[in-house]
Amino acid sequence: MAAKGKLEAAGVLRNAVTVEALYDRDVARELMVRNLLQSEGYNNIEELRREGEKQGEAVGQVNALLWLLKERGLTVTKAHRTRL
Repeated sequence: MAAKGKLEAAGVLRNAVTVEALYDRDVARELMVRNLLQSEGYNNIEELRREGEKQGEAVGQVNALLWLLKERGLTVTKAHRTRL
């Protein structure tokens, strides 16, 4: 254990675990979420939200285009949908 009250294990733990996380559920949960996010390539929850918003916008744009084509009487094949 380091002098600052953190458990470190180079090559095993990406983030040090504070001693407080061993007995405080909220601190442990925060550390767990941060580690899960980082294991998926995100530095924080805001990065994940931004990516989700971008994906949602893209899906919305595709759906709007499909609706517009349908309203104009155009047929969209499965291949076209896949490309979109």
